[in-house]
Amino acid sequence: MHESWITPETTDIVWESESSGDNLRCEVESALIGIRARVRGHAGDVVITDVKGGNIKLSFLGACRGCPAQAFTFLAVVEPALLKVKGVKSVVPPRMASSPAVLRRIRKMISSMHESDLSLT
Repeated sequence: MHESWITPETTDIVWESESSGDNLRCEVESALIGIRARVRGHAGDVVITDVKGGNIKLSFLGACRGCPAQAFTFLAVVEPALLKVKGVKSVVPPRMASSPAVLRRIRKMISSMHESDLSLT
């Protein structure tokens, strides 16, 4: 049996098997709870648009769509939180206006921040 759901951003129906897909989707939704509280405080939101084979596809809504901090929010907050969920293989970023070079710089900066945190302990 298959279940469908409609995302807030679109009326496209996403189909996923009832067993593993629904469980993974619930786990990912749980991981997004704290993130959503912060993002909604800035008049935005992040939603799951697709779950297939452990690959999660997201979209930002509201004020997050044009926010200059969108790439940083995704790379520093959203992606790491979702990659911790058992069964998530990748998190596909939403469309971002940032170039691949900017995304690499952000990843490098985040990595160095984590390394400095480790050196403090």
